[in-house]
Amino acid sequence: MVDRRAGDTGQEILYRLARRPMHGRPGRHHSRAPGPGLDVHGFAPLAIFPDVRRLDLHVSARDPFGHWIVRLPRQRSSATLIVLADLSASMTFGRAPRKQDALADFVDALGHSAWRVGDAIGFVGADEAVREQWTLAPTRSRGATVELARRLRGAHLNGAGAGAISLAALRLGRRRDALVFLASDFHWPEPVLRAACAALASRDVVPVVLWAPDEFDRWPRRGLAEVQDLESGERRAVWFRPSLAAAMARAGAQRRAELRARFADYGWRPFFCDGAFHAAALNAYFHGEDRA
Repeated sequence: MVDRRAGDTGQEILYRLARRPMHGRPGRHHSRAPGPGLDVHGFAPLAIFPDVRRLDLHVSARDPFGHWIVRLPRQRSSATLIVLADLSASMTFGRAPRKQDALADFVDALGHSAWRVGDAIGFVGADEAVREQWTLAPTRSRGATVELARRLRGAHLNGAGAGAISLAALRLGRRRDALVFLASDFHWPEPVLRAACAALASRDVVPVVLWAPDEFDRWPRRGLAEVQDLESGERRAVWFRPSLAAAMARAGAQRRAELRARFADYGWRPFFCDGAFHAAALNAYFHGEDRA
């Protein structure tokens, strides 16, 4: 039984698929699977497809050869969602919420949304290695994603970088009609980003960029502050001044533009989550209302 107190976040993601599913398990999505349904993908003579229930009198009346014509239907099918997540140490950054909290809320909301419509959801997490303890095979169990989100919120993430994210992409199998959410802060070296994009090039991908509000824009304008490289753990003191704070803000804007350009090469449009995750913002992204 689903523990709604733990798992019902009140957030529902109205996701859309760029590719129609191939498999025939009934669901809510337009598919390429033949079967009973109201979605018509073509017509054929009754002699070839002898099903009088699909007879179309209007098309038959216009057939130049006088054939009886039937509609060829496609059924609506379920889909598979995969979250491919960066679980390196930089995901712990942020103050209420941390980036890993936003990731957990996203996974919880996505699991709830998939469960409501009968879709399957899986998860693969990686840092410098693919982590077996953070691998969830596609499932329709709501409880599985509730537990996964709970573990993510309490996890101690200390991986030095996300170098294995491209290897994690290979865990997704041969199915090309799954919707893949690539979730990270994307503070990756260029070779890692290039390899991850290449590994996912043939898939339907939504890059989910998770940034903390204080990552680029809330640094002190003047004074001494300690900064830490969250991937290596190295700390050092930095004297902030207005020009340095402005440079940090410019670096954030530049990185945002770089990620948009990189993902555009693959036909992907990133979703930027600045701070807490809100399903309404992702719904606006899917339904064309997000112009950010």
